Amino acid sequence: MNNMKRTIYFILFLCIGLAQYSCKKEDLTVPKDRSALPRSMGDFIRNNYDLSLLSAALQQTGLLDSLNQGGPYTFFAPDNKAFQEWGVNSADDFAKMNKDSLRFALKYHITIGRLYLAEMPLQLGVRYPSLAGPDMYVSTANEQGRPQTPNAFKVLRVNGAVVFNDTKRDIPVANGVIHVIRKVQKYNPGTLQDQIAADTSLSLFKLAMQQFEHWELLKGAGPYTIFAPSNQAFLQYGLTADSLRKINAGDFQPVMMGIYVLMGNKKRIFASDWNQINDPYAVYTNDLHVGDFYIRPYYSFNQYWAIEESYVATADKDGQRGIYGPPQVNFVDGPTRGMDYVAANGVLHKIDALMLYPNAFRK
Repeated sequence: MNNMKRTIYFILFLCIGLAQYSCKKEDLTVPKDRSALPRSMGDFIRNNYDLSLLSAALQQTGLLDSLNQGGPYTFFAPDNKAFQEWGVNSADDFAKMNKDSLRFALKYHITIGRLYLAEMPLQLGVRYPSLAGPDMYVSTANEQGRPQTPNAFKVLRVNGAVVFNDTKRDIPVANGVIHVIRKVQKYNPGTLQDQIAADTSLSLFKLAMQQFEHWELLKGAGPYTIFAPSNQAFLQYGLTADSLRKINAGDFQPVMMGIYVLMGNKKRIFASDWNQINDPYAVYTNDLHVGDFYIRPYYSFNQYWAIEESYVATADKDGQRGIYGPPQVNFVDGPTRGMDYVAANGVLHKIDALMLYPNAFRK
């Protein structure tokens, strides 16, 4: 039942936004001789067990054979587990999806050119146009405390998704390069306002944004980073649709709801960008400065142990947590579904609780 639910979520995501094989397949080890490129990109993916679901998706949309021609391409390729976390376990699951939306989603993982990590600047959010049209945002950094991190172990993320290290990055093929990533990319055409309006689990957040006069901001040029509490997060404080319609925004300090849109500050922050935020006005430079408060979106992934940790922490101007709101809140349904939804004008994160206690901000 849970697998069916996850599959439905993935199909709905593709519609709004836009097989396992029994034969023996090669692993992801990079050839020692990088001048020997025996396979084109499509054939490499087709014959790789860890990418068999990606192969099935590309086959379903007619893109697999196309990747054997032309290029060069750089493919940020989700592995099987990335698809399985959305409930996609076989080629049959892709057959149930809208083919055009699936094709768009897959092309959003590909950019033109042969992009090895050594050519990527140590920078936050470098833009690369995808084959689908919209940009991808690639961030590269040294490991903390290791200023000369080898390329095989540098911190590399695309739209917040971790690129696996060592032999799963910089994989050379005849017409490009492949980097294997931890998560499927989530891009929705349209603005953040469009995305929130279409998500029934955020209907109370939409109403709150309208009442506190932030709603029009969400269709602006941006980029904006939005932390959107779920409906349940509002209901925990007795904030129903009826009570929100009756609320007088003037009775509260602006930061009470402004914190969720960073008070309108223009930033595009993915959850895993925290160690590159570098806000000079924050108590710690890895925090986002919002009025008298600081936000730290956090995500880490230990590849060796396959352990993820994610949350959003809030602190007051003295760096203290848990006084004006919970010390931290979590992403709804974990990092796979809760964070890093890309829109044309920013990025959306869904959180499971309010970051500030409403009654603490009455004037």
